[in-house]
Amino acid sequence: MFRPCVRAHVGSAAFVLLMLCLPGTVLAQQAKVSFRVAPFGTTKSASPLFKIDIVEPQSRKGMTLPSLTLVDTSTGPRLTNLALTMPRLLIGETSVESKFGDQPLPRSFVSSPLAGASVKRPIRGLSFSTSGSTPWSFSVGQLDNGTNQPATSSTAPGIMALAMGLTPTKRVNVAPRLLVPLGTPAAQANLGTAIQAQLTPHMSFVSDVGAADIAHGSWDPLAAAGVIAHWSGAEVETNMVRGAPIPTSQNANTAMVGSVDREVVRGQLRSIPGVTVSALASLSRPASDEHAVDTKTGSVGIAYDRLPYGQLAATNQNEDYPTLDINTTRVEWRHAPVGGFAVRFTGKRQSYDNVPQSTQLARQLEVDFPGWRGQDPGTRLEVHTAITADPTLSPSPTLSSRFTGRVAMFGNVGLAGETEVGVKLDDGGGLVRALRLTSEVPVFRATALQLLYSYRPGMPFVLNQAIEARISRTIKLAGW
Repeated sequence: MFRPCVRAHVGSAAFVLLMLCLPGTVLAQQAKVSFRVAPFGTTKSASPLFKIDIVEPQSRKGMTLPSLTLVDTSTGPRLTNLALTMPRLLIGETSVESKFGDQPLPRSFVSSPLAGASVKRPIRGLSFSTSGSTPWSFSVGQLDNGTNQPATSSTAPGIMALAMGLTPTKRVNVAPRLLVPLGTPAAQANLGTAIQAQLTPHMSFVSDVGAADIAHGSWDPLAAAGVIAHWSGAEVETNMVRGAPIPTSQNANTAMVGSVDREVVRGQLRSIPGVTVSALASLSRPASDEHAVDTKTGSVGIAYDRLPYGQLAATNQNEDYPTLDINTTRVEWRHAPVGGFAVRFTGKRQSYDNVPQSTQLARQLEVDFPGWRGQDPGTRLEVHTAITADPTLSPSPTLSSRFTGRVAMFGNVGLAGETEVGVKLDDGGGLVRALRLTSEVPVFRATALQLLYSYRPGMPFVLNQAIEARISRTIKLAGW
């Protein structure tokens, strides 16, 4: 177990030494490098073994390295967040930016309502982009295969993506895009165009149309359309999406395009001073089954913010699945918008259609106390308490409290942490569910030692605890 960690550290150190040897004019940046000592008596985890966070300079003339992380996973060491930003190129009057390494796809792919789960993950490859009145971007690389898989897994599809932005008039924006898989027969090629038009000063129309190559020659149409309207006392938004079926060799996590048909209508009304009424209704179903039973969701909420003390809000939501009905009621009173005293009650009732007398009712009362800060700026305390009665988790009510904060010790040294304590109300039995303490101690100039202690109970008479250490140092990449 120790040898892979050694190889990971050696490889990472060699990479950093290579970056440090580059001329100062290329990498005139400051970086914070941290090494992690694996917890004693534990196996591999997804915690960073080695990490370097680099601050990008205000004026970038050469190549820059935003970040670098080495993670130890169940499949071995994995290098992530590695991206090199190349110098700008000037072609005529057009400035072209390029980046090599881990990076997200262009925003038009990620924000599209027709996008599948895969395109929302980063790719490892090369990209070129421009800005201005007609921006465009070109990306080629391999999609990330998930946090538990190697980044260069053979199952991760390679893709080529092209996106543009057009503005025919001041009120109309058009963004065509094209995504083509490379060397992966199971992946879906797709194209689309997002259109946003300002119809009136209070109303805009948003649509996205396209097609996906589902069976290599059989193109399925894709469509999304919505209307957004805003007035002084009301808001209305509608959205309709028609996706495409997922190929049999894929699942929902690797689909390039959306595979759910849905209609959504939501709105807000503020005609009475201090009162906001909101409502939502939606239908959704798999795109591959035209006769599938709709999943229905509806909610109604009301909020009043002109009480003598605080704000009051209540919502009721009903979710109707093919075999399960869930009704949730929430009531919240908050003294201040952020960081103040808050009390919220949640009641959830669920029942199965095909199981008589299967209704289960869960209740939870939560209290957030105002954060307390001591005389020292580094001392603070926050408390969250919840009383839960959930038959699916425990036959008896439980009281759970979570404490988070930091206590200043001496100088720049402080002790920060969080703990969660649970108590069964029927027999008074107590249990420390989690405990985590962190302290960072300056060692010498630009160097700090961070100690972490974590505890979480496992099986009876087994203490699942760990002690970790991280050493961090701020350096200049031009030299130590």
